[in-house]
Amino acid sequence: MAVFGLVRASKSEMRFKDYDTYKALYCTLCKTLGKKYGRLSRMLLDYDMVFMLMLGMSTEETPVCYHKKPCTSNPLKKCYYCMGEQPMVDYSAAVLMLLSEAKARDNKADSKGIKKLVWSVLYPWFKSKKKKAAALYPAASEIVDNYINEQWAVERGEFKGIDFAAEPTAKALGGLFSQMAKDESDKRIFENIGYLLGKWIYIADAALDSEKDIKLGNYNPLVLMGGEQSIKEKAAPLLNTCEVLISNAFNLLEIKKYKPILENIIYFGFDEVQKIIFREKTK
Repeated sequence: MAVFGLVRASKSEMRFKDYDTYKALYCTLCKTLGKKYGRLSRMLLDYDMVFMLMLGMSTEETPVCYHKKPCTSNPLKKCYYCMGEQPMVDYSAAVLMLLSEAKARDNKADSKGIKKLVWSVLYPWFKSKKKKAAALYPAASEIVDNYINEQWAVERGEFKGIDFAAEPTAKALGGLFSQMAKDESDKRIFENIGYLLGKWIYIADAALDSEKDIKLGNYNPLVLMGGEQSIKEKAAPLLNTCEVLISNAFNLLEIKKYKPILENIIYFGFDEVQKIIFREKTK
């Protein structure tokens, strides 16, 4: 199962005011996680969910105001937060908890020895948070449940290629993104962006973990395509294709806010992460 945490902005290409907004959305999501799912849930947050949150809010007409308050984790520090109720913040927080439970469930099933014991002890906490998120967003919970079941079937069945292996992650993010759309035309675009992003994340994660997976004997579609050699040659064209198609789909949306930040992630952030992954492969 692919891990998330690979979708991020390029700070070197970002204006200061855009970075402040980007950070404010992260802090708002962090605060919401703590309020709805407990303090420990904040440790699960990464910038993938900020991208999802921004995209969901980007087509809304309503302007967002921010206020500065003490950081929920460090009272000596002050952070900007979104003011008022933000449905997309609640949805993104719930999706994070649903995906985190799915990852914990997968780790518990696949781990051995002391790691299996640790995940068995931790899992009830994830399960309780998943139950709360599922009650609020049952459709999203069903999407994630289908995702993990399909991913297990793929990894335990006959290898049929990288596209087949990435399909469960792609379908899951496509479904989760589509839930944020306000109308049918946007729904198809959101679903397409989520689908392509899911495929990009899955392939990038497989490239990043290829050496570790060879040593541990873990499932990795890029390795199954021909060993550790030429991981970059196998993955780079697929990642580049996903990036181009994501940008094409994004350009079909009527963006009301956060456009510079979203463009930064799509046009610079993906490439930056890809370079980091393949730089590690050439050391």
